Amino acid sequence: MHRLPATVGPAIAGLLLFYIYGLAIGADNPPEIKIVESWSGEVKLELRKQAPDAGFIAEAKSWEKLWKTYRGDEKVPLVDFKEHIILVGVNSDPNQIGAVAKLGEKGDLRVMYAGTLIGFIDPKTCAYQFAMISRHGIKSVNGMVMK
Repeated sequence: MHRLPATVGPAIAGLLLFYIYGLAIGADNPPEIKIVESWSGEVKLELRKQAPDAGFIAEAKSWEKLWKTYRGDEKVPLVDFKEHIILVGVNSDPNQIGAVAKLGEKGDLRVMYAGTLIGFIDPKTCAYQFAMISRHGIKSVNGMVMK
């Protein structure tokens, strides 16, 4: 019996995920939004609930609070929230994640996270990503209206 290398399964799953995402955003195939800057790491699993339910941050006070919660005393990066927003993705385990965002015609930014697919039993930590993007043309993120 011939077995595929262990890396083939996750690669196929990742490609399938991107294909499904492409179908979900529609046939107009909007361009992918570039990430200006990104920060990632791992935190204790219980800190996961501190992430914004909306999946993004659009003002400095919330940014500073989340940054300090996840990164401690590390200097908070300056973000011009008139020009940018921060996408916040938090996994349920240590598998690394990365944002993929596309802006539809009506200004709704569709964000999906792809990640590694390692199985963890009873994880104690979770991976996260903060991704700074331009807010130009964005009216909502995954249907949540920006204020």
